[in-house]
Amino acid sequence: MSQRPESRWQDLADELPFQQLDIVRRRAEGWRNGLAGLTGLLTAVLVLKGRETFTELPSWAVALASGLIAAGFLLLLAGTLLAVRASHGRRTEDIVTNGAVLEEWTEQETKDSQRALSRAIGCFVAGVLLVASSVGVAWTTFQSPARPSGQSVQVTTVGGAVCGRLAASDGKTLRLVTGGAQKQHVRAVAMTDVLAVAPVPAC
Repeated sequence: MSQRPESRWQDLADELPFQQLDIVRRRAEGWRNGLAGLTGLLTAVLVLKGRETFTELPSWAVALASGLIAAGFLLLLAGTLLAVRASHGRRTEDIVTNGAVLEEWTEQETKDSQRALSRAIGCFVAGVLLVASSVGVAWTTFQSPARPSGQSVQVTTVGGAVCGRLAASDGKTLRLVTGGAQKQHVRAVAMTDVLAVAPVPAC
């Protein structure tokens, strides 16, 4: 004789109190794996690209973004540890053999695991928001490198080619600023020696 659906549903409902802890811990395992994976991914991305991202930021923005990232990672790490606590429980050396004690322990452990999982989710959300905020700081305060003033030109003379930034010209002499930012000097080229002048993106 087949069991009526109502009886089957009642049997499942009667079994739920005995499965609460397993349900919470399976859910916590999923969050633990997700938190660990996200933390590892963010670490890899920021280690590989972090220095390039912060290169062009003012010092205050670097300090702020670094602080937000550090706080975000600490929260993600705390969330991972809380998820581990929720999925594996506390370390115990006693084996419960009494039914009433086991019931009490299961109820308390279910509550503790659920609380730890809720805190882990809170840490996850807060950590992601802090890391996202650091990215926002980097984007909104990015400073493109200052370009040196003056058009870069390549001057072809009877003695060869010279590339530099055009500084001044009085009709007789063409003055070019050559060299890098640390070692700049002005080079004067007589107009009688100039064969051609062509603008270039950079020297």
